[in-house]
Amino acid sequence: MFCIAFHFIFPENIYSCTKCLDGETIALELLDTATQQVESSRQEVNIKWADAYILMYAVTDRCSFNECSRLRLLISSYSKRVGKRTPGETLPNQPVVLVGNQIDREQDRMVSIDEGLSKAEEFNCVSFHEISVRESVDGIDKIFEDIYMSYKYPKRNGSMRTNSVPIPETRDHNGPKAVLHRRRQALHTIS
Repeated sequence: MFCIAFHFIFPENIYSCTKCLDGETIALELLDTATQQVESSRQEVNIKWADAYILMYAVTDRCSFNECSRLRLLISSYSKRVGKRTPGETLPNQPVVLVGNQIDREQDRMVSIDEGLSKAEEFNCVSFHEISVRESVDGIDKIFEDIYMSYKYPKRNGSMRTNSVPIPETRDHNGPKAVLHRRRQALHTIS
C-alpha cells in the first residue's frame, strides 16, 4: 500500500483507488487534508501517515500558495527529526510534488508558473505540475506516476520534472454552451 498526503483546501477525507503504475497495480490511499487550522499533533499524525506528499494550491489564490510553504516546513521538520536531514530535505523515500490547480481560470491567476516552479525548486520537489481538475483528469495520473516512481526509485531523482496541462481555449466556435458542456463532462469524469 502506497499512501500520499494530499494537502488541499477541502475537509479531511481518505480516498482509496487503484492505479496501474510501472506495470504494477498499486493501491493508493489519499489523505485529503484541510488547510484550516488543525492542532499540531493532528498535523504531525498526518505527516507520519504518508509515504509521499502532494502540495496543491489554486493558481487563483495566493493564500493557498503561501500555505504550501507552511506545510512543506512541517514535512521537513518531521523528516529532520526522524532522519537527521537538513531543513530543506525529506527522507529519500518521501517525495513531494507541488501542483498548481485551476489553470482554466487564467484570467483570475494570482500565482505565475515561474513562481510555482521556483517554489518547487526551493521545496526540493520531485516534480511540479499545473493542471485543471475541472477540465481534465489527465494531469492527475501524471502526478501519481511521478510521485510513485520517485518513491519506488529514489536514486533516479535527478532534476525536477515539470508538467503543465495546456490551458484550454475558452473561446469555442460553437459558443459558450459547448464550453459548458465540456466542463460538465470533465466533472462527470472526475466523479
